[in-house]
Amino acid sequence: MIDFVTFGIVTDDIVFPDGRTAMGVLGGGGPQTALGMRMCSSAVGLVASVNDKEYPAIKSWLNDSGIDSAGLRPSSMPTPRAWQIFEANGRRTQLWRVTESVIAGMLEKSLEKIPDEYGYARGYHLGIHPDEPDVQFIEDLRKFSGLVSLELFKPASRPPTLRKLRALLTQVDIVSTNLLEAQSIVGPGSLKTSSFACLLLEHHWSPFDWVRQDLS
Repeated sequence: MIDFVTFGIVTDDIVFPDGRTAMGVLGGGGPQTALGMRMCSSAVGLVASVNDKEYPAIKSWLNDSGIDSAGLRPSSMPTPRAWQIFEANGRRTQLWRVTESVIAGMLEKSLEKIPDEYGYARGYHLGIHPDEPDVQFIEDLRKFSGLVSLELFKPASRPPTLRKLRALLTQVDIVSTNLLEAQSIVGPGSLKTSSFACLLLEHHWSPFDWVRQDLS
C-alpha cells in the first residue's frame, strides 16, 4: 500500500551564481517532495508524465531512490524542461524551454492518471500556481480518503477574491507557504492582523501550516 503521493516532473538546467551549470537534473516539485516523504515512509508514489525515451532512466532513478514508479506515464511529448537561474541573493528565475502546449499536456493532473493502488494513500501533496489553481483536480482528490496538502510555486500576482480563496482552502487540509507567498493571498501583515486571514479563521477556512516562516 502507498502511504503518500506527489505529482509532476520537470528537467532542470541549473545556472549557479558563479556561472557553473548543472544540466538535465531531474527536478520539479514531484521528485523533491517524494524524497522528503521517503524520510517518514518507505511507500511513496509519484504521478508524472515523461518523454518515452527518457522513461527508462527516470523509472530507474525512482526505483533506486525507493519511490514507486507505477504512476510514471511515458509520452511522445517532451518532458517539461526549464532553466533555473540562481542569483547570489537567493533569487531564482525559471524560464521554460518547452512550449505552453507541452507544459499543459505533460503537467495536467487528473484522477485517470493516478494508479488504482494510489487511491488508498494516506496523503497527497501538490504544488499550484496561485493565480490559476487547479481547483477541480483538488476537489477530485477529495474523493479519496487521504489528506490533501499543497504548496505555492510562487507568490500570487494579485490577492484572490474571498470566494476563490474559500473554494481552494475548503478542499485542502494543509497549505505550506513562505511569508511572501502567504501575504500575497491573505494580505499584508501577520496572520493575526490580516483582516482577510481573520475572516478565514472565523469561518474555519484556514488550514494553513506556516512551516517555513512564523507570521506572528
